Amino acid sequence: MLEIIYGKSGTGKSQKLYNDIKENLSNEKIFLIVPEQSNLSAEQNLIKALEVDSLMNCQVLTLSRLAFRILEEQEREKRQTLMKSGKAMIIYDILKKEEKNLKFLGKSDKNIDILINMITELKKHNISEKSLDEIEISDNYTKLKLEDVKLIYKKYNENIKENFIDENDILTLISKKIKYSKMFEDSLIYIDDFIRIYSTRI
Repeated sequence: MLEIIYGKSGTGKSQKLYNDIKENLSNEKIFLIVPEQSNLSAEQNLIKALEVDSLMNCQVLTLSRLAFRILEEQEREKRQTLMKSGKAMIIYDILKKEEKNLKFLGKSDKNIDILINMITELKKHNISEKSLDEIEISDNYTKLKLEDVKLIYKKYNENIKENFIDENDILTLISKKIKYSKMFEDSLIYIDDFIRIYSTRI
């Protein structure tokens, strides 16, 4: 069953959601999925609404925490989220090692920032290495630039594959692995504080 709750800001959507959680708290395994910046406030608001001291049968998860829970369930070793400073270190190392193979990009701070932003955009739009390989460019100058981008993107993904998760890969990771998860069996799932609120029973 899928239920969608919609309405203008301040019309009580979250309160209705909390009331529904309260009604099912003793009988259901419950998950509340919220944005990264809303995690703490969601837990506090939920505890207040449920009039309890702690959340025993209800877990508040962000998408990143959800991804790690799924990874813990399905993979032997834990992977850390790779933030901007970690990306910069990896990209600098790639630029250093691949210096002879690059036509345009060097180890300057400006290039590192450009590449961080570029990788972020590629991952946000789920553009794979294969998709880059399929791009056809006639202009030789632009083509050589693209070759640099493809090389760095490939090396970056190879570097993080075993030990890290790029923060922009989280949704892709969840979409691929959640269908194999046992975590949500016989549970009630709520999604709150995004554009709309959803609840669904699995």
